[in-house]
Amino acid sequence: MTPKGRPRALSEPEIAEAQKLYWEECMPVRAIADVLAVSHMTVWRAVSAPPPAGQEN
Repeated sequence: MTPKGRPRALSEPEIAEAQKLYWEECMPVRAIADVLAVSHMTVWRAVSAPPPAGQEN
């Protein structure tokens, strides 16, 4: 079955990269957005979402 709605702007590896850059490298959201070629709000949603179950530190 095909998912409805707009396709995701970031893949799972890109989300992981954004979270790493934000939480471990302390890179600003807008800088990460420039690196990944997406909006800063897309990055913000990726880094502010709780981690998937089983991946908490």
